[in-house]
Amino acid sequence: MIKELNKKDHGLILIVDEMGKFLDYASSVGSDLNLFQEIAENFSNARLNKEGEPIFIGIFHQPFEEYASSLGRSVQEDWQKIQGRFEDIPFSINTEETANLIAKAIKQKKQDKNFIKLSNDVIKASSGKANKP
Repeated sequence: MIKELNKKDHGLILIVDEMGKFLDYASSVGSDLNLFQEIAENFSNARLNKEGEPIFIGIFHQPFEEYASSLGRSVQEDWQKIQGRFEDIPFSINTEETANLIAKAIKQKKQDKNFIKLSNDVIKASSGKANKP
């Protein structure tokens, strides 16, 4: 499939949100991570074979190894091998950055001075920068 997309000058990006749910399930039933190993191998083989630059993004809410923390040592080691096939890019934003992202997502047609002041007060209060007596 990647070859065909590349011929048409298209790429492939696969984004799995809540990937941790899959890992939670795998750890609860004692399943292996064969699917994730296959994904890692197929995406890296496509790059090595110059079949394009497919991208796989898995979104977690905690580090990969945390999902295996209740499993035995040998299973944890197997999970670490599979985790090593992926590149970790930690992403964490603070309260102020979150408030700014939300504020930018809200579109207004009319600039209301009271709304702007209230928004700024909320940002300051949530980031601990509010005026203290």
